[in-house]
Amino acid sequence: MREWPQTTITTDDPGFRALVWSDYRAALNSSGRRESRRRSRLLMLPRMLFNPSLQFALLVRIGQKGPSALLHPVRWLQVVMFSSEIWWFRGEHAIVIGPGVVFPHPMNILVGPGTKIGTGVIIYNSTNIGADRSFETGASADEVAGRAVRISDGAIIYAYAVV
Repeated sequence: MREWPQTTITTDDPGFRALVWSDYRAALNSSGRRESRRRSRLLMLPRMLFNPSLQFALLVRIGQKGPSALLHPVRWLQVVMFSSEIWWFRGEHAIVIGPGVVFPHPMNILVGPGTKIGTGVIIYNSTNIGADRSFETGASADEVAGRAVRISDGAIIYAYAVV
């Protein structure tokens, strides 16, 4: 009988630059590109400007680690540019996303409050991940935590999935 690996979610909290760099390198690795660190650094800015996957990952990281004043403009940009929403990064029901997350096709991705996403996760288009919004009607933190989604390290969420 096959034994499944232990479920893990990374708990360390890297800074903004480290998260952006890890997402960038993970996107390159998932597309099969093998290049030196120097070449990656040289081409990072042009790739960030023209690659929607990297643009969306950057918006998510700005929402996650940036100042609170940028949270709603970032949410608006996610909706307008990508029809996606991953913005609930503040408060007791905050989304936690580990380093190295890749969004190959960043259209129509929704992540609800309380969701915990591990390291090296790939999330494709048209996915809905997260708990319901009943916490707004007075549910306790324990009730929301019990319904919140946990995605372990290295998972792949394919297109049109609902978790």
